[in-house]
Amino acid sequence: MLAPVEGETVTIKLKGLGQVAVAVGVIGVVSSMLLVPMSAAAETRSASSALAELDVTAIPAVGVDAFSGSYGTAGTPDLSKSADSVDGDFSDPDGVLDHMAVNGTQVSATSWESTTGQLTARTNATGFEVNYNGVDDFMTSGSIDSYARCLNNGGALAYARGDGSLAYVLGKPVSAGANTIEATGAQLNMSAVDTATLTVTVKRVENAVNTPTEVSAEAFFEIIVEGQLRDSAGDVIYDGPMLTLIEGHVKVTCKPQQEPTPSSSSATSSSSSSSATSSSSSSNSSSSSSSSSSSSPSTSSSSSSTSTSESPSSTSESPSPSSSSASPSSTTGSPSTSGSPSSSGSTSASSSASDDTTEPVAPTTAAADDGRGTLSVTGNSVLGVLVAGLSAVALGAFLLIVAKRRSA
Repeated sequence: MLAPVEGETVTIKLKGLGQVAVAVGVIGVVSSMLLVPMSAAAETRSASSALAELDVTAIPAVGVDAFSGSYGTAGTPDLSKSADSVDGDFSDPDGVLDHMAVNGTQVSATSWESTTGQLTARTNATGFEVNYNGVDDFMTSGSIDSYARCLNNGGALAYARGDGSLAYVLGKPVSAGANTIEATGAQLNMSAVDTATLTVTVKRVENAVNTPTEVSAEAFFEIIVEGQLRDSAGDVIYDGPMLTLIEGHVKVTCKPQQEPTPSSSSATSSSSSSSATSSSSSSNSSSSSSSSSSSSPSTSSSSSSTSTSESPSSTSESPSPSSSSASPSSTTGSPSTSGSPSSSGSTSASSSASDDTTEPVAPTTAAADDGRGTLSVTGNSVLGVLVAGLSAVALGAFLLIVAKRRSA
């Protein structure tokens, strides 16, 4: 048998390398496709902040157009880095500032620190002025300072403080809870309206969910204006929501101590639903109206952590996510990241008027999540495998083409 000449040997080697490269590339591409769902399931943490969220309800009978938009929004930082932060978008793409003004300090940001395992969302502003239907300063409210945080012990907390629960509508003061204001059509710039009764509901919401399968926190101030508009004959022209302003909306979803299974999720949903029903019944027996409750964003429809405080918050010292961040209040401290452990790691929420914020603690059997020492499948790693696989396929195809040409 004749031995292959030197050129034939090179061709055989190129062909073999090409086949190997194609095989490796195909394996890489297939692997990346299999890792996609793992990547989606692996990272459960997220953070968001919005300095202002304004919704205006359309009232065609009096010429009011609908509007909905958010201002000063920030999303989840890059959790694959040791530290990262995202500053709020104040370019106002939604056109919120055409309807209102945010005064003084404007802070909206999210941040991540792997060394402490803390994922934080925070906002800060000096005051808000809302124009409605051509009426300047239809509603004004004071300073807000809010944050939500995933803690290094596996728990989460949320807080909202400031003068956000003290507001003015048509120059009349409204405080936490439900308030009634009598107005005229001229005050509302509505020629078809003779008299009107406005119901203004002010809420301070602080939710913290701490269970083995769900850890999250959310905080914000909410002002809801509803109205009954009547003509000169006393007939009702409109009766319903007019506008809703959410100030300092922060939310974090943290890494749970254990991933929920289908059976446990079903059981959790069942128990949470009954708990949420009792919680809803309790809140409805308070001064909160049903319509304002429905427009309030909650952490979860099946979670019993939904809590609203309609009693005025005091002006005592309150924690801040960062001692270096600007604050409209004169007394702003820094939160401790090692609060006293509570007796259980169950769902918790703050609904009292006190400014004392205690840090909820996860189940004692859980290990602290410092963001290190674990193998996680992220979107970046999946993309890297996919790119490497495609590159190997391309290289293999090139080598096979070269080998074919040499043999020809």
